[in-house]
Amino acid sequence: MSVDAKAVVSGTLYWPFLKRHNPMKEGKYTVDLGNLDKKACKTLKDMGLTVKTDQPKDGKPDRGKFIILKTGYPPKVVSKNRQDVDGDIVGNGTEANVRVTAYHYPKGPTWAAGTSGGFNAIQVTNLVEFTRGGGMDDFDFDDDAVDDDDFDDFSDE
Repeated sequence: MSVDAKAVVSGTLYWPFLKRHNPMKEGKYTVDLGNLDKKACKTLKDMGLTVKTDQPKDGKPDRGKFIILKTGYPPKVVSKNRQDVDGDIVGNGTEANVRVTAYHYPKGPTWAAGTSGGFNAIQVTNLVEFTRGGGMDDFDFDDDAVDDDDFDDFSDE
């Protein structure tokens, strides 16, 4: 596969897997680049890439116009002043400049020829830090949290 085009595109990052592989895309680092303006969309389309429009669903962020990018190599992640940024702290909603590559792939035994988007560097311009915990950090189980009346139907008779 050869790189056919390169460009730096600004947008908002969603579901960034920048320091570890995306478990849904074996062996790949991935990011969705969203909230693309008209200029970014034109640049990507001129590169042969397909820009999608999000269909918002309950509980998922609205990415607006977006593209999904992937790479087999860990991307370089830096700040505005080009200092290294830990890719594990980059969360949904982070604004960034992304070095996008378009590469053509030939027809295979089970797929048609096409063009895919890759990336190899991200410059974070407004960091939204990813926090772990699954929303349980501020939740506490205590004796008052259980309403014993709810369990009456399950008592031994």
